[in-house]
Amino acid sequence: LIRGKTLLFVSSVDRCYKLKLYLEQFMIPRCVLNRELPVATRLHTVSQFNKGVYSVIVAADEKLLAEGRRSLRRVIRLDKDAENSKRTKDKESGVARGIDFQFVANVINFDFPKDPDSYIHRVGRTARGVQNGTALSLINSGETQLLSDVESHLTEVCGGENHLKPYQFKMDELDGFRYRARDAWRSVTKIAVREARLKELKLEMLNSQKLKAYFEDNPRDKQL
Repeated sequence: LIRGKTLLFVSSVDRCYKLKLYLEQFMIPRCVLNRELPVATRLHTVSQFNKGVYSVIVAADEKLLAEGRRSLRRVIRLDKDAENSKRTKDKESGVARGIDFQFVANVINFDFPKDPDSYIHRVGRTARGVQNGTALSLINSGETQLLSDVESHLTEVCGGENHLKPYQFKMDELDGFRYRARDAWRSVTKIAVREARLKELKLEMLNSQKLKAYFEDNPRDKQL
């Protein structure tokens, strides 16, 4: 069922790192995308995903990419080449136009979106143009109304009915993997998630050009 590049959507940054640590136990190449990461890092993550370095992105917010575009477009400069010109230029517009996900085969809503627009924004990342794609959503008992809202919206917009169909499988065929998966999920504790978030932030700090000179002058601080 799950083959090719995959976007996994979750509801929070904590869940983002929890799922990342969970997938690590199955040796699945994955990376994370969330609001805590600088825009440049988000763009690099998407680029690596498009190049096939990672096969899975765990995203904590379906609007991150659009937000990244807006942030980049705020990086502007005055056009001083023209005489007394006050016109502004979009310094990063070329990059912004090219930071889209490419050849996404699957979108998985690990946590179901809170509204129909978010659902459409997520699943719209796959099956673009003439490409095929799969959108799979996991639903718990407390999310049935959200599912109903999405189904009603799709019927209103697209017409017809039964746009979302249940995936049929036999649970007893997955018994062996189910217990292994449950143990792996339980092993990802709150402490492990917190340490993963701190590690990510520390790496971003060390990679920051603004802090590079500071650490060169204060090597002891780098060891903290």
